[in-house]
Order: sequence, then structure tokens, then C-alpha cells
Amino acid sequence: MILVGGLLSVCLGCFGVKTAGGSLRDLVGDKSQGSGDKIVGSINGIMVGLDTYQLTIDKVMENYSGQLGGEITDPQTLIYAQETAWKQLVNRILLQEQISKYGITVTEEDIAREMKNPPTEVLRLEVFQTNGAFDAAKYLLTLNENQEFYNTIREYVIEVIPQKKLQAVIATKVDLSPDNLKAQYFRENSSMNGKAILFKYQDAGRVAVTDAEVRERYEADKETKYRKDQVSGIKYVVIRIEASEADAAKIKQEIDQIYNRILRGEDFYDLAKRYSEDPGSATNGGSLGEFGKGQMVREFEAVAFALKPGEISQPVRTSFGWHIVKCLAKGGTPSEPKVTASHILLKVEPSEATREALIAKAMTIREKAAGKGIEAVAGEYGLELKDSGLISLTDTNIPGLGQISGLRSFMRKAKVGDVSEIERDYERNLIVAQLSEIKPAYYEPFEDAEFKIAFELEKGKKIDLALAKAKEFLVANKTGDLSRAATAAGMEIVTLKNFKYGAVADKIGDSPEFTQAALDLNTGEVSQPVRTPAGAVVIIAGECHKPDQQAFMNDSAKQEEMKGHLSDAAFNKWFEELVQSAEIRDYRFRFGL
Repeated sequence: MILVGGLLSVCLGCFGVKTAGGSLRDLVGDKSQGSGDKIVGSINGIMVGLDTYQLTIDKVMENYSGQLGGEITDPQTLIYAQETAWKQLVNRILLQEQISKYGITVTEEDIAREMKNPPTEVLRLEVFQTNGAFDAAKYLLTLNENQEFYNTIREYVIEVIPQKKLQAVIATKVDLSPDNLKAQYFRENSSMNGKAILFKYQDAGRVAVTDAEVRERYEADKETKYRKDQVSGIKYVVIRIEASEADAAKIKQEIDQIYNRILRGEDFYDLAKRYSEDPGSATNGGSLGEFGKGQMVREFEAVAFALKPGEISQPVRTSFGWHIVKCLAKGGTPSEPKVTASHILLKVEPSEATREALIAKAMTIREKAAGKGIEAVAGEYGLELKDSGLISLTDTNIPGLGQISGLRSFMRKAKVGDVSEIERDYERNLIVAQLSEIKPAYYEPFEDAEFKIAFELEKGKKIDLALAKAKEFLVANKTGDLSRAATAAGMEIVTLKNFKYGAVADKIGDSPEFTQAALDLNTGEVSQPVRTPAGAVVIIAGECHKPDQQAFMNDSAKQEEMKGHLSDAAFNKWFEELVQSAEIRDYRFRFGL
């Protein structure tokens, strides 16, 4: 979730504000609505209508067209717009629920006050600038004299005021005390250069771990490490949305017509510009430039390298669609030949009839799975049956599928044998799943954890030995050049350059203890041995940068900036969790969207 100036940068509609002329439920739907054929989905029971969704897509596309300076016809951009519009609607509904939950309202006083503080986009407009700076007088004069501009700004502030108030509510849960602000400022602005001498635990020597030690560690860590939450798993099939042979044959007829026009003498370059569906080359008459072997798909490469300069191939099919290839030149060497070529591409994509047939197939599979099980239905239709494995209730990712909120919600609430709604993966293929197993909260058996515990204990003891060696090394070289002594002893030396909080040092890995020790040092200082997952480390500080914390505490503007940063981060995290826990039903596939 992106925040701009503390506000969500998503297109939000009305929030039940009386002055806006309608509520969210008026625009989107009502919990009492049925799941008729004009419903594209629901969020926490609020139905989203097809008209509302299409209007949101249109607004997104209008924004894209404005940014790119022309009409957009690229299918991938349309898909992106559809996903953006859906996300905006989900955000809109979830935010409205929270605004209602916290009793947030907007008054005329709120609106008047907020209109005096225009958004950043307005601040930057040249018409409101005087000598390169924003001129509030010009802005206020335009508000008073231009009704359309006044209405636009008023609509904007009505949208963002509830969000600001909601964010202020969430911010009350964030520690914005002076001490925490100072600590955060230090973390974000500290850095150092230097070296780290690594005493690897693997080189520390042999150690022994007893069975009793392993059992004692298991019992000590049983509640924190080996207690597992409830898990569940699904078995599922994927119905791929792909073109049929009939679709391919139709495109073949179209590419044949273009090929015949070339044979009759029409210009390849002009036809490529007009008909090719490869956006990367069409504007250049289909030119692909020079390429060698292994750079194109196999079928295309075979044709391109078989042609002589000036020759044009018959239509050839690849995974991208149907191509007509023209060889422009041959080059390279006998061992590494190259070809310069152009092509005309007509993509083979599923037709509306094919999409409808595949959706109907998915619905039939879902109905049959509820009766005789997904495994039997997968065999009947010749589909691969996939297994998610067991997944914790708190996990958001499904192995092999990614984050599909509707499916994760199903897994949390369903009973064994229940069949999911039809869902879509990131490639927009259709998924039908059946809950195959639920395993209540349990403890990982000692036998399963035994080897891992023994390894960790052995590693810990070796790190202890490495720490002792590091201390001996410091004592033995307290007046000498540590780097030179470490090199002479064959130790690993890691260079630290502009090392900051959140960075991970090479060879050492993620170690909060190492990071803290490194950034606590001043220029020229040497640390005591630090325990890390890689072994013991001695840090030699070169140039260190420490921010002026007292100056920060005297700078109210910087403190406010830091408060905004922390509030934004907390709001983002809170909202992401809100989305993950929402009941989202997505039926857009029924409409080919």
C-alpha cells in the first residue's frame, strides 16, 4: 500500500458523507443483494456490481491514457487496469467499514479547513506559483472564482478527510514519544565503514552433544518453537484459460490473408505496422534487429535461420501465436551465426466462446467434486491433481499458487470435503479446490525435531569456541595491526561499506547483534567479539557517521516528518492485515474480466 503525504493513494469514492450526495452502499451494493449474474464479487458481504466495476476500470484507463498521451489498446495494460480497479474497490469498501466502525464523520468545518491545504499536485501547478514558490493567494482566488475547480478540490478533500481521521486513530497505537522518535532517527541515519574479522564456527574444532542435552533443550523450547498452530491443506485442479484449436484456426485464416497480400506485392513493413500484435516491434515495421541462436523460441528460430536474406516465410506457429518472418540479413560467424529479421505476429488468444466454455467446465468440475471428490473428477477430466501441503492458518501464501485471499479464507473456515468457490491464480486460470485435511494445533514430535536440535546445540558450542578464540586473538594482538594479523592467520575479513540498520553483511548474514555492535562503534574503535550465526566476529570501525540527535530534538519539522513516517508505516501494516483477514469473493471470471 502506497501512502502519499500520509494518505492512501487509491481512488476512493464517497464515505457516507452527506454533502457528497450518496453513500458507499448506494454506489456498490448491499448485503441483502443476491449473487445474481450482475455481481462481480463481494467484500465482507458487500456486493460489487458489474456496472460499478466497469466504471472503475474506465476511470483507471482514463488515467493511464492521460499519463501516456493516447488511447491504450494493449491487452496487458487492460488486465493491469482491471486488477487495479478491483484493488481500489476492495480498499474502498474496507476503509469505509473502518470509518463507520470508528464513527468518523466529516463536517463542513472540516471541509473548509482542508480546502485551504491543497494536495501536492496542486501546490506544484505553475498557475499557482510566484517566483518559483506556491502562492496561496492565487490558489484561494481561483477557488473563489472558478466553480469547477472549487468542486474538484471539494470532492478531493471529502474523499481524503475520513482517511486522515482514520489514520490519526491508528496512529494513537504508535509510540510517538520523544525517546522513540530520537531512537528511530538514530537508526535511520547512522552508518559506518570498516572491516569484520570472522571466526567461522566450522573452524572452531570438535564438540560433543549428549542425548540428555537435546531432550532438555526440546522441553525448554517446546512452547515457543515446537508448538504448531492448526494447519489445513487442499487438493486442487487448474483449468487453464487458453485458446482452443478453433481459436488458433481462426487466427491462421487471418495470418494467411496477410501472407497472401505480401505475395501479391504489398509492403511487409506497412503490413507489420498495421496488423502485427507485437507492441515491441510493430511500430518499426516488425523489426526484431539482429539476434543469435537461443534468443528466440525454437520454432521461430528454426524458420528465421533457414531463410535467405529477402525471403519471407509461410506462417509459423509458436507459443506466442502465428508469425510471418522476413529475413533481412545474415551475419555473425560460422560458430556463432546471427540473423536480422522482422516479423508480423497475430496472437492466438482464447475467444469469448472458449472462455465461456472453460468457465462452464470449471463450474461442472466444482459440482462434481462436491459429490465424488476432486481426485476422481481430476482423473475424469485428465487434469493434474495438485496438493498444497499443510499450511498454517496465519500463512497468507499457498505454495504453488501464491496469495489468493478467497482460497485462504476458504481454508480457514471450511470442513474437510468442502469444495471452494472457483478462484483464479495470478495467470487468471481457474482453480477448483477441496479441503483435504485439517490438523489441530499440536507439538512437533521430539523425534522429528531431534536432529535439528542436536545440530543447533553443536553449532552453539562451536560458536562458543569461536568466541573464545576471538578473545585470545584480541589479547595477542592488542598493540598490533588486527587486519594484518587476521590475514596472516588465514581468517575471513569482510569489508563493511556504508553499513546501516537493515543491511546484511556478506558472509555473516542477518544478525541484529552484529548490526547493533557495528553501529555503536565510533571511528577507529574495535568491538569485543560478537556472537553471530556465522561464528564470532571482531569489528574494526573505519569512518562512522552519527546523526546529531540533539539537533533533531530541536527541529520540530523533522520530528513531525518522523511521526508521519512512523504513522504511515503503522497504517500500511494495519491495512495489509485488514485486507488479509477480509472475506473477499471474486466472480469476475464469469464476465471474462
